[in-house]
Amino acid sequence: MRELRLGIAKDPGPLLAWQERIVRRIESSRAARIVAWISPTSLDGLPRRSRSLAHRAVAWLDRRLLEPTPSAFSAVPERSLTDGREIPVVDVTPRRTRYSDHIEGDDLERIRALDLDVVVRFGFRILRGEILSLPRFGVWSFHHDDERVVRGGPPGFWEVLENHPTTGVVLQRLTETLDGGIVLERGISPTHRSSVIRNRNHVYWKATEFVPRQLARLADDPEGWQRRVEEQNQEPFVYSRRLYRNPTHRELAMPLARWASRTAASALHKRITRDQWFLAYGRAGGSGGLCPPLYRFETLVPPRGTSWADPFPIQRDGSTWVFLEEYRHSQGRGRLCAFELGADGPLGEPRPVLEEPHHLSHPFLFEWNGDLFLVPESAEARTVDLYRCRRFPDEWEHVDRLFAGVRAVDATLHREGDLWWLFMNQALPEETHAHDDLHLYFSRRPTGGWTPHPLNPIVADARCARPAGSLFRHGGALYRPTQDCALRYGHAIEFRRIEELTTTSYRESSGPRILPHWRKGLLATHTFNRAGDLILVDGMQRRRRW
Repeated sequence: MRELRLGIAKDPGPLLAWQERIVRRIESSRAARIVAWISPTSLDGLPRRSRSLAHRAVAWLDRRLLEPTPSAFSAVPERSLTDGREIPVVDVTPRRTRYSDHIEGDDLERIRALDLDVVVRFGFRILRGEILSLPRFGVWSFHHDDERVVRGGPPGFWEVLENHPTTGVVLQRLTETLDGGIVLERGISPTHRSSVIRNRNHVYWKATEFVPRQLARLADDPEGWQRRVEEQNQEPFVYSRRLYRNPTHRELAMPLARWASRTAASALHKRITRDQWFLAYGRAGGSGGLCPPLYRFETLVPPRGTSWADPFPIQRDGSTWVFLEEYRHSQGRGRLCAFELGADGPLGEPRPVLEEPHHLSHPFLFEWNGDLFLVPESAEARTVDLYRCRRFPDEWEHVDRLFAGVRAVDATLHREGDLWWLFMNQALPEETHAHDDLHLYFSRRPTGGWTPHPLNPIVADARCARPAGSLFRHGGALYRPTQDCALRYGHAIEFRRIEELTTTSYRESSGPRILPHWRKGLLATHTFNRAGDLILVDGMQRRRRW
């Protein structure tokens, strides 16, 4: 691995917290070394983007009431960034046009002499000209929106005002086309619909993983990295929306009214109702599809103040048992329960089988070497733990900690050939939520020795990343049930078809979906599992608090 030579293009003054995070990650890695700051000598005389009075008022109120902690936009002194190592500053005086900066002449030659592999852009305006091709692998820059949906700005703003289900962030290699560079990495997150500052904060923190990850892959295998970049930019695309700008008073009026109405309605619902999850089950029978019509399923609704979710069925000694999460709203914590399901319905109420001081859910079950194992979700404890059954169904012993210090959800194991595969969503960095990024690991045994897949995260899209149940085969194809968390957590299920699964590659394609339309009042459905011809799902409805 050759250490890459890196320049950071930044404006005068301190970095922001999200930029400082990237610099620290680079400095602590073996992939790259920052050899220069590249900075304009002055920002005087630059035109400022004007904002309407209404826009400024909304932004002030949003920050005042909802500014998140930690903020990605707090200033960080430069002296704390590089542990005392002096990094030279290359001051440049760009030629300025209306919106762009052109680095030319002696300034360009001084940058050329640095022999840079990559320039990461944190500052300047729109860079144009020879500087874009001067580093071996170009100038990298963020677009804190999905460039296929929103171009222009402000970042993360119009998704909230126009009620978009998702907000994107892109790391791209700049070209002369505005917001149309070569995409190096893209992430899609659910839009925080009640706050622009929280929406922006999430995508800015999320993007801090992109540059260190791409630098590591580039340093490790430049040809392979270049090939993957070319492959992911092959699909043609035409941007057909307007170029977004700071909103005028008129543009703010109606979206702001709708936003206020949504926020008020949400607050009212939370006061008089709560979300309750329940179970539903049915038989595949002679259905040739992935699942028979769900409106025919029998429902199991828990008592008020309780939710039942994440059903995992297992056939044991001629009987069928269903493991599930039981969430007691008064305690704010889940535990694992189980009940036997007979031909005519449940044989008794769910009974506790595993409870810890922290929240438990997603009771994933698998058998290996004659033993039954359980991997529940324990993200609250920052662990992924393995339990072995001592007495079925309610006596389990903790045998190993598969992962520690990670906020991971919905760990799902699958055996394919000689390898075990573990799919789970992880919140990286910690300031983000766990809906967006699916990570994959492989091992020759399910009890440890897990190796991260080199393409992690293998899926970076909240619409189809998070697991929704065990993998299964249908018609010779391997399917992965996934959650669509764009509109809300666990809104719908999509069956993703796995096209390629190796220790160096992964590819899946879209497939059929289960939408929350199969029962009146249903708002979400996020688990699909089967045992024999038995199929179990869950659903979420609103129920009055009293």
